[in-house]
Amino acid sequence: MPLTQFDSAIELQLDLMRADAGIRYDVIQLLKKMERELVAKVAEGDYTTWGKARIAKQLSEIELVIRTYYDQAAGIAIDSTTTIAQVSATATAQALSVGAQAGILPSEAMLAKVVGNALIQGAAQAAWWDRQSQDTAWKFSQAVRQGIVGGETNSQIIKRVRTTMDISRRNAAALVQTAVQTVANEARMATFKANDDLIASYQWVATLDSHTCPDCAARDGLRWDTNEEPIGHSIRYANPPIHFNDRCALIPITKTWAELGVTGMPETKIGTRASMDGQVSDKTTFADFLERKGAKFQDEVLGAGRAQLWRDGKITLADLTSGNGRPLTLAQLRAKRG
Repeated sequence: MPLTQFDSAIELQLDLMRADAGIRYDVIQLLKKMERELVAKVAEGDYTTWGKARIAKQLSEIELVIRTYYDQAAGIAIDSTTTIAQVSATATAQALSVGAQAGILPSEAMLAKVVGNALIQGAAQAAWWDRQSQDTAWKFSQAVRQGIVGGETNSQIIKRVRTTMDISRRNAAALVQTAVQTVANEARMATFKANDDLIASYQWVATLDSHTCPDCAARDGLRWDTNEEPIGHSIRYANPPIHFNDRCALIPITKTWAELGVTGMPETKIGTRASMDGQVSDKTTFADFLERKGAKFQDEVLGAGRAQLWRDGKITLADLTSGNGRPLTLAQLRAKRG
């Protein structure tokens, strides 16, 4: 029995990122098609001669177009995350297999519940798509109205509208990525629970690159027992993602052969994990990684003030977050650590 499921968890995480990129591509292409249709509608209008009622009527029609496209985008994303949950659970169960005994899969009903109940920053996936639809419609309407008030030409209004659409696409891409990670991690956790007799604890794994936030960096390598109690630290348990575009994962630390009551079996050696600099030991923490990268990289990831406190030994990465998982401001850090 391996000491960790590190390699299989990382492979699954990389596959999920590739799948997430494909889903994002489909959604973005759909929203680009929406933009072309909306721009065509604006180009047809003559806002210098139209009255308020006619302008309001066109904006109402545009709002309907936006809602229709966002409903399609939501359908793509939600259908995709159903598959993500199934694949994630299956891969996790396979990794937890012992000899000829396969790991236990959660029921289809449980996985359907995972997809339906998965909360992204406190709201369901469908609610987020509805919110983004409303936000895009409002910003589009505002862009057109501001252009009219400012006496802009249609081409100037279209330029303003395109800026709004760029922001909407970025928001949609972030929602897709976060939804995929949320559902995948919830499905993995459901599989862990189904195989809890094999698991000793859970470990947080962050991506070793400059895009990892201080809060996730502080959690990298930390463990919690199967009752979600911290092991050797005071940071509260959480199932990633803990913010939009979070790429972290929880992996199971499985029991050793000895802990399972099996004798004469060699325990697995330390494996490796991916980083922006290539493969490193899976015992490498984000703090080890930061130390090797130097001051410039540390400033980029942590912020200059936090990085200097860390280099001076006045704080650890764990000090960057409060016990309830919220990041501390630089002022709070200075007050806490002098």
